[in-house]
Parts: sequence; C-alpha cells; structure tokens
Amino acid sequence: MIKSATLFTYEVDDSKKAVNDILSQLGRKISLMKNTVGIIMCDPEFAFSDVLKEVCESLPFPVAGATTASQVVNEESGSLILTIMVLTSDDVFFETGVSEPIAQNENVLKAVCNEYAETAKKLPFPSNPDLIFIFPPLIDEISGDQYIRAFKSLCPAGVPVFGSIAADNSIGLRSSFTIYNGIFSRDAVPFILISGNISPRFFVSPIIAGENKNVLPYRGKITKSEGNIIRELNNIRAYDYFESLGLTKDGNADEGLKFIPILLDMENKVGKYRFENFQLARTLFAFDKNGYGICRGDVCQDSNFTLINVNSGSVIESAKKMTDYVNSLPDKQAVLMFSCITRRTSLSVSSVTEENIIKKFMNSDTPFMMAYSGGEICPISVRQSAKNLKNSQNSVSNQFHNYSFVACIL
Repeated sequence: MIKSATLFTYEVDDSKKAVNDILSQLGRKISLMKNTVGIIMCDPEFAFSDVLKEVCESLPFPVAGATTASQVVNEESGSLILTIMVLTSDDVFFETGVSEPIAQNENVLKAVCNEYAETAKKLPFPSNPDLIFIFPPLIDEISGDQYIRAFKSLCPAGVPVFGSIAADNSIGLRSSFTIYNGIFSRDAVPFILISGNISPRFFVSPIIAGENKNVLPYRGKITKSEGNIIRELNNIRAYDYFESLGLTKDGNADEGLKFIPILLDMENKVGKYRFENFQLARTLFAFDKNGYGICRGDVCQDSNFTLINVNSGSVIESAKKMTDYVNSLPDKQAVLMFSCITRRTSLSVSSVTEENIIKKFMNSDTPFMMAYSGGEICPISVRQSAKNLKNSQNSVSNQFHNYSFVACIL
C-alpha cells in the first residue's frame, strides 16, 4: 500500500523560505515509511535561483521529474510554483536513476541501458519493476516513442511506462529541462522504477472527447511514413499537402499547424495488437529538407488520418471527463496527471481554465498532481492476437500521446 501527500512552495527567490515551506508541510502531512520517493515539477525559474537545488538537498528521499508550464496540486495551482508528490510505503519499493546525456541523434537505448541495469539491481528479490515513471527531455531529433522503445527493450513485456516530456512557457519549450535530485539537464532522462504491492490504473482523455464539431474537412491516408516522419499524405508530399491547405510557407510550418492535431485511426495497425476504437493524435512541428513532416511521435503508415481543430470546448470537455472518471474510482492513494501544453496554449487568455476544472472538481481527499507536458506517455488497453478475438487477452501497450490528458491512479 502507498501513502502520499503533495507539497508546494511559491517562493522562487529565497531558498531558506522555500525549504521551510516544503519541510514544514512534509512533517505535517505525512509520516514516511520504509521506502519513499518524490515526483517534482516546477517552473525553470526555480533552478536559476538555486531554490530547486536547496529544496531537493533538504529532502530525506530522492526526487525525479521535469519542468512544466503550470500545475495543480490539492487546492493550489499556478505557473510559478514548485510541487512535489511524495509516495511512501512499506511494501512498495522505489528506485531512481538518470540516463547518460543524450547527444543529438544518439540512440536513446544506449544512453539509458547502463543506469537502468544498475538501478533495477537495487529492487528487492531481485525483481523487475511493476511500473516505471519517466521524465524525458524535449529534443526535436528524438520522438517520444523512442523513449518508450528504449525502456520497453530493457524490461519484461507488459510493464507499464507512464510519464511526461519536459515543458515550460517559452516558445518551442526551449527553456525546459529534466530534474534529478536537484540537478537539471537538457538531455538526460530521470526515471523511477516501482515494484511491490501496486495495481496502477491508467486513463487517457483525448482532445476530441467525442466532439465532431471540431473535425476539419481534411482526411485520408498516411501513404508513406517512417518512424516519426510523414513523407506522403494521400500520395502527396507532406509539405505540398499542407501548402495546399495554407499551413506551410517558404519551406516552414505555419504557427497554426501545431494547433491542428493529426488524428490517426490505429485499429489493427501495430503488429499483434488490436487497438479498438482508439485514435492517436500527433503534432507536426517542422519539415525537413525533403519536405517531409516531422512529428513528435511515430506515425503508422497506412493509418487513416483526420485533421481536427483544438478548441476550448474540447479541452474543457476532456478535462471534465478525466475528473469524473478519476473521482469515480475506489481505493485511490495518489493520482498523477499530465495534460498537453498545446491544450493550455489553445485556451489563449483563458489558459487557466483547465487547471481550474482540476482544482475545482477533483476530490480533495486524494493527493493529486497535474502538470503540463511536452508529450504524454501513458499505456492504453489493447487486445492481443487479433486473428482470434475470442481467445485474445487484454493487455496494455505503452503509447506516446499529443494533445491528450492522461492519468495514473495508484
């Protein structure tokens, strides 16, 4: 069993005051058990002022996380806030690690494998993890799926991976970084391996949330793709296709293109898995020298696609759907949620609306943390052996998401 609490400070300049804020709440809110870890989220300003470093050094347990644009914990929210979700247990075990720095275009697996192996050895029994939290950096040359594949290759099949890519309030998220025990990095991956008496549950609330009114009249098939690169849509080079829609100019993507999710129908598209009634959203953020579109996550060739518009109605509806679902679940000790940064940006001057929904409607008796993400990592339910659905098994497939709201319930 896990017990949890959320800690916070708004003090971005005075390290002593920030440490006092955090430690006084820690002593008041929770008694630590044998095994403890912290998940930390904050604005980059906390690192530039040394508050992040001092707070982490004051804690009697390790922490891992990333920067964000804004966040919510129980009854507190804002942009300039540092928050920590404390997880503690006698029968759940936490081990933390951080990858080697990832050079541009380097293989993610190579950067992660040594530290993962050393960290996994510290688990009891010895044991493989039952759950992994990861907090990767935002690197244009590396798709979100590459992080998932790296961890998937290092642990047994079926181990769920959940997390968030670093984000911030800057254009292009260029000030974002990851956090490990008070040290911040632009190109390392902190992670938490968890094993023991846990039964995590996951939920994805996509941007569409059943909204047909924000579907644009542009659809077809991804006729050529490789990894996170779209080469052709409807047999037309990616740049030329979006140019015909007025969304590219002078070789570059229009700023508005990042607010137009490419919705992919994933049914029967990935090996032995059957994705039933599941659609995956992708962000196209740039074009390469060949006029091919570069996405934040992988794109399946031959998937049907639909372009949709991100609007405040769909964002608010999916956020409310998330709170209703999470509140309905029994036996919650902690709730960790991530929402795509583009959802916040799409609300323009009403950018706190989604945060207010979480703050207002989430049951306050369960510790929760919600933060904005540069890309959401969350398992989805699938059926294996699609050829024989009667004998197929329910399983999970770790997936990278854009424009979505995801949750892990412990």
